[in-house]
Amino acid sequence: YLTVGCHQTGDVRYAYWGALSLGLGLTNQHTLVLYAAPLVVWSMASAPKVLLTRRALTSLVAAALAGLTPYLFLFWAAHYRPLGSWGDTSTISGFLTHFLRKEYGTFQLYSGSDKASAQLLEANLHYLTHLASDALYLGMVPLATGLFLALATLRWRHSPSVLILGAWVFYLVVFHTLSNLPIHTQKIFLGIHMRFWMQPHLVSFMLLGLGAPTTAASLGLWRPLP
Repeated sequence: YLTVGCHQTGDVRYAYWGALSLGLGLTNQHTLVLYAAPLVVWSMASAPKVLLTRRALTSLVAAALAGLTPYLFLFWAAHYRPLGSWGDTSTISGFLTHFLRKEYGTFQLYSGSDKASAQLLEANLHYLTHLASDALYLGMVPLATGLFLALATLRWRHSPSVLILGAWVFYLVVFHTLSNLPIHTQKIFLGIHMRFWMQPHLVSFMLLGLGAPTTAASLGLWRPLP
């Protein structure tokens, strides 16, 4: 919403709120960076005169850092050593160990000796199977219709569809390339892996909603109001 608002109006305040939102989101789920990276690149490319100025860049960085401020709580909380705490985050070194997930390996989910590799195809097939189930199978028809409609707008270089579909594909490819949980060995590993499908589901069901009216109209189940 904020990205499209900035794109349509040229109002840099949308971008500032977007940077703040991304910072807050990253304090909750690091994989948001797989959406943030395409979003930032597309926004800068589509509105360079608005966003690529010294004042705008400084304000965007400040807004993003403000969004990350919940992490400051860890320095204070570490002094109380609560049960189940994630290491000693009272020091910069301890904080970075937690922030970068060094115990698991940065950009990885698993550190066991049986960690998997090269499961991009298998993991994406699992995702599509799970998506079909979540969409009650029949929902895959309007989802495919929505995908077709979105692809039809890609001839416009600055269409938001470029960002939405690009971020969707980028997330599925990069996350499933880096994820090293051995999902083929135990169901619990697949269950942990599935927790990270909420983000691509946002776009998947957005496409389903986009294609639903066209699909329903073609079946005679939908008639737009006059």
